[in-house]
Amino acid sequence: AVVSTQSTGLTGMAIQSIMYPVELTKTRLMTSQGKVGILETVRLIAGEPGGVVNFYKGITPALTGVLPFAGLQLGLSKSGTELYKEWNKVANPGFWPLFSISSTATFIAMVCTYPLRLVTCNLQAYRG
Repeated sequence: AVVSTQSTGLTGMAIQSIMYPVELTKTRLMTSQGKVGILETVRLIAGEPGGVVNFYKGITPALTGVLPFAGLQLGLSKSGTELYKEWNKVANPGFWPLFSISSTATFIAMVCTYPLRLVTCNLQAYRG
């Protein structure tokens, strides 16, 4: 379970690192209230002091939130599934119980890591 959580977390961090400039551009585009297009937004971000490094503003809390999210979601999902199997004396819980357990686990993980997501969004929207 530890290896699975670590590999899930590392994969999430790699994907987050690759997609982060797109996410930052999207956030900046949304906060511009339609005044500029995508290419102009990219040009403005790259033109700020710091250059291309600006596309990674706020990545630290984003990456910090990936591992706890993955750990919570995976751990709660596996624990919930095992408890369900034990309580109901079944080998395979079926679609709806697994769907409910996984949805609940994901919701709890999202709530717990939301403060890091909020910090990330604030850093992405900040111009300066």
